[in-house]
Amino acid sequence: MTAIDSAKSLDLALPPGAVCVVTGQQAGVLTGPLLTVLKACRAISFAAELSASRSTSVVPLFWVAADDHDLDEIHHTFVLNAQDEAQKLRIDLKGTRGAASEVAVPTELASTWVREFFATASIDAATLASEPFLPHQGDSLAGWFSRCLTAVLGKHTPRIVAPAELNQAARAVYDQTLRDDGAIERALAEGAAANQAAGIAAPLPVDSEPPLFLIEPGARTRIRRSPRAGEFIVGERTISRAALLDCATRGVPRLSANVALRTIVQAATLPCVAYVAGPTELLYYRQLEPLHRLFEVSFPTLVRRPHATLLTTAAARAARKLGIAPEQLLATLDARAAATTATTPLLEHGASLRAEVATYIEQLLAESSAVKSAALRRATQLLQNFDGLLERAATAITEGETIDRARFATLIATARPRGRAQERVLNVLPFLAERGPELIEQLLRLRGEPRDDGFVPHAVI
Repeated sequence: MTAIDSAKSLDLALPPGAVCVVTGQQAGVLTGPLLTVLKACRAISFAAELSASRSTSVVPLFWVAADDHDLDEIHHTFVLNAQDEAQKLRIDLKGTRGAASEVAVPTELASTWVREFFATASIDAATLASEPFLPHQGDSLAGWFSRCLTAVLGKHTPRIVAPAELNQAARAVYDQTLRDDGAIERALAEGAAANQAAGIAAPLPVDSEPPLFLIEPGARTRIRRSPRAGEFIVGERTISRAALLDCATRGVPRLSANVALRTIVQAATLPCVAYVAGPTELLYYRQLEPLHRLFEVSFPTLVRRPHATLLTTAAARAARKLGIAPEQLLATLDARAAATTATTPLLEHGASLRAEVATYIEQLLAESSAVKSAALRRATQLLQNFDGLLERAATAITEGETIDRARFATLIATARPRGRAQERVLNVLPFLAERGPELIEQLLRLRGEPRDDGFVPHAVI
């Protein structure tokens, strides 16, 4: 079965002979950070560009990472509160675990949370109503995400697909994976060596275990090889290859591809001609070319997602008062951060503590693979929070209570929330409330391709 035939069998209602531009992201609450919308918008605009040069239709498609079970990554989002601080708003899932497609949204609790989000972000109901973003009874986290993305993108919304919809069409991919004799590991190693030869760290591990999980109620469990031929281990159970292959269905239990095999499933089941990728995805796609050859599926054209920083009305006013043009904003803030890394004993002590914490974390994570797996994300967050604290302290100590300091604080909070790029932290809804649908039109005009000198543009809107 070809990818186009598979897509027809999925009832995606694609026009005859159509191909797809694909992108995707985790099912973050209320669409998660801004980068989700940036990726979707570039898939939409690139599909339109290809359509203009082809005789067949090109359809944008958004892959919801609904099998993702790292709920700590998706159960929260950030907004600027009334004090211009990036405030984390988290839904309490009461310890529920499992894939985002299987975890039910606590409807009443989440509805209250959405209203708290709108109040914290000072969103006026007259400019953006909360109702389209409220969960419905029976929603999963992934289903709620899909409806929120539709509410944000409106008429431009791409086709949205979740992994479970592709499982039956991907049966041949799963069969080859479960019969693998080490070729997958060799392909990943070949890709890693090619990356390293180009001076690029290979982001994906080279692993002898199958790149598959089993989705069950409350769990997404790695599938491992058994010493006995034709059998595999899931948790503490032994399961035959045939029994696992029967899980290539839309129900539960069902098979789930890891990050490497996910690209193969997409290429094998969808008429995917291009993939809109973020910086990390571009790196791991480079490692996956040999894997695409192994499975005899096409390797998509890779399209960089745009980079953008959105300004609130208050931030745009602060920039004007300080005489900072939009194209100079990030460079000005970075130069200021470098100049204010300062010189007081208190800040020097803080930098010293940060270095000690970083060393301790490095030693801790090196203790064992189990420790690293359990603690890596929390360790990264700890250092990022420490950096944000030092940055705000440096600004306050070196500048004092001045009008300019307040304006810079507004800009820093907006463009570098918690010391990170805005697109990786802040939610799009407060900006959509201020700008209206025109914001999406502006994002659709953004491009991520590097200039002739290799510089990747970063828009400030």
